[in-house]
Amino acid sequence: MDDWMFVFGNDAPPPAAGYDWTRIQAATRSMLAAQARMRRASQGNAELDESELADAQQSIAEFENSILEALGNGVAVSLIADSTNLSQTAVNKLRDTGTLMGS
Repeated sequence: MDDWMFVFGNDAPPPAAGYDWTRIQAATRSMLAAQARMRRASQGNAELDESELADAQQSIAEFENSILEALGNGVAVSLIADSTNLSQTAVNKLRDTGTLMGS
């Protein structure tokens, strides 16, 4: 078995065995809480105050950064998409552009 070699298609890096999902899970929870606050505000035709808006922006940034960190550590797009409830297209966009926002 010493001569075994695993080959991954398309020169993809091997899956990140043992990746610590703590940061991405915390960022996902924070992002979901921010979305819920924004949804409640929009349903009540209210605007978020400055601190709520700053918190939402911080949650988005942390969410994006945690995903980029996972990608940088070799975690597969499909695993991240499953963990965060994002589409693989959204995760690929983040990988390619550095943001989920905008075009």
